[in-house]
Amino acid sequence: MPTSTTTVDAVLFDWDGTLMDTKETILRTYREASTEIYGHAYPTDPAQIEELVQLRAKEAFLLVAQGDAERAAEVAVRFGEAYARNQASATPFDGIADALRELVALGVQVGVATSKARSRFEADAERAGIRDLLAVAITGDDVTAAKPDPEPVARAIDELGLSPANCFYVGDGPNDVLAARAAGAVTVGVAWGFHPDECREAGPQLFVRDPAELVDAVRRARSA
Repeated sequence: MPTSTTTVDAVLFDWDGTLMDTKETILRTYREASTEIYGHAYPTDPAQIEELVQLRAKEAFLLVAQGDAERAAEVAVRFGEAYARNQASATPFDGIADALRELVALGVQVGVATSKARSRFEADAERAGIRDLLAVAITGDDVTAAKPDPEPVARAIDELGLSPANCFYVGDGPNDVLAARAAGAVTVGVAWGFHPDECREAGPQLFVRDPAELVDAVRRARSA
């Protein structure tokens, strides 16, 4: 748990699986793209799904293309077209929009550090009506290394000009916990999203059941 003397100046979030319920949208998109190219859908089994949803798009496209860089470029094009068709099905998890507004009202800066491509992140955020709430947004296009490397989280904190110890990083998977820990941020896991069990097992300092519980934890920390 964060100490009673922790000052929370910012709460940073993972995107897919933490703020946005996008898993089925992403999987449908990969399956459509791979079927168009190869004649069969990918991913299909649980191991493939778990591997794919944790990767940045550039690594995921290469995985789908079985290491063929030329085919990966084709996957990227087909994925982009399919995501444009499917993206309306990606919505914030229940309570997320209200939680972000409450955090901002508390005087906390909110932001995102995600492996998602900039174009798809911006489209999701604008459609969800939460883009204007974000003080910073670091995407997979902005960094050289994806989580669990700390670069995305550290970059977001640096852009805000804050101390990592005064920033929460909230995510739904073990890579989020590892990245936040290495960046020096307070690690927060969530019980919703793509990988709740694995996230808890990674040992976040705080584990919340719903967005309202996160807001309460921040409120308590700031009033202590």
